[in-house]
Amino acid sequence: MMASPSAVGRVLGSPLGLCPNVVLRAPHHQPVKALLRALHTQKSISGLSSRLTSPPRGSLTLHRIYQSTDATKTGDPEAKTAGGPATGQEDSAAEVSELETKLLEENQELKAKCDDLMDKYRRSIAESDNMRKRLTKQIDDAKIFGIQGFCKDLLAVADVLNKAIGGVSPEILAQESQYLKDMHQGLALTESQLLQVFRRHGLEQDNPVEEKFDPHRHEALFQIPHPDKEPNTVLDVQQVGYTLHGRTIRPAKVGVSKKP
Repeated sequence: MMASPSAVGRVLGSPLGLCPNVVLRAPHHQPVKALLRALHTQKSISGLSSRLTSPPRGSLTLHRIYQSTDATKTGDPEAKTAGGPATGQEDSAAEVSELETKLLEENQELKAKCDDLMDKYRRSIAESDNMRKRLTKQIDDAKIFGIQGFCKDLLAVADVLNKAIGGVSPEILAQESQYLKDMHQGLALTESQLLQVFRRHGLEQDNPVEEKFDPHRHEALFQIPHPDKEPNTVLDVQQVGYTLHGRTIRPAKVGVSKKP
C-alpha cells in the first residue's frame, strides 16, 4: 500500500507535501516518519517554551516605564535621556513656562508704554484745551478792549469840553449875551452826547470824591490835612479817571486827606 506525498506531508506537518518527487512508502520508511515526528515535536516544544519564557507585551512596557521612573528619581542621566514621553512632557512644560514669563514681561512693557502714551495724550488734550481757552479769552479781550487806544485819544477831547464848560460860572453866564449862553449850552450838550457814546461802548467816568483811595484806580498828587476825615480819603479830583469794561485805562488824579 502506497501513500501519496501530499497526504504524508499533511499528516507529518512537514514541507514534503510540496515536493511531489519524493515518494514515501509506509512499510519501508517507518524510521523516517519517526524522525520527522520528533523534529516536528521539538519545533513545537521550542516555540511553546519561547512563548512561556518571554513576558507579555503589556507587562514589558509597564516594566520599562517603572524602570524609567525609578532611574529618573535616582538621577541616572541615561535613564533620563531614555525617559521617553515623561521627559518630553517636562520639557514642553518648561518651554510653556518660559513662554508665559516672556509674554508677561512683554505685557508689562506694553502696559507701561500704553500708560505713558495715555499720560502724554491727556497732557496734550489739557494743553490744547488751555490754549483754546487762552485764545478765546484773547479774542474776547481784543473785541472788548480793541478800542482802548481810540478811547484814550478821545479822553483829551472830553477833558477840553469839560474845562470849557466849567470855566464859565453861572453868575458870569447870567450877565452875558444870549449868544454866549447858547454857545455854552451847545458845549454842554456836546459833552453829554460824548459821555453817552462812551457809556454805550463800556467807557465810564470815575469821579472818586469822598471815596477811599485805591491805588489801582487813583493817582495821588498831594495830601490835604483834615481832622474830620479818615486818612487816605479822596477830597479833591484834579482830573477824572476812566474805566473800560472795568479796566482802568486812565487813573483819576486826586488829592487825599491826612491827619493834621
